[in-house]
Amino acid sequence: MVEGESGESYEVPLLPTWGMVLEYLIKSCTGHPTTPKGGSKEYRNGPWYKPIYGRAQGDRMGERRAYGHGSYAGKKMRFTTIEQKWSHFKKWFDYTSVRAEVVRTKKIKETSA
Repeated sequence: MVEGESGESYEVPLLPTWGMVLEYLIKSCTGHPTTPKGGSKEYRNGPWYKPIYGRAQGDRMGERRAYGHGSYAGKKMRFTTIEQKWSHFKKWFDYTSVRAEVVRTKKIKETSA
């Protein structure tokens, strides 16, 4: 939530900086423990994931391996995966920043009218 000059509050999408995105990508590429492959059990057990056959998704992930969970969790990320993540970030950032600009422009027009 952002508070305007006249005290009204409105929601503006929060965008990460490019430094934050690059830090995440570098950590993912090097196998840093804060960016596990396959996600984390705690996150996958959240209410935003539906259960599969009555069990929470996080409980079905199995044991943690060297770089996370899943079939390829014993190896670091491959170049193709890194490129796909980077491409996804760029597309998401373009889409979100356009939406943020529309929201900001709308609020500016409303407050200056």
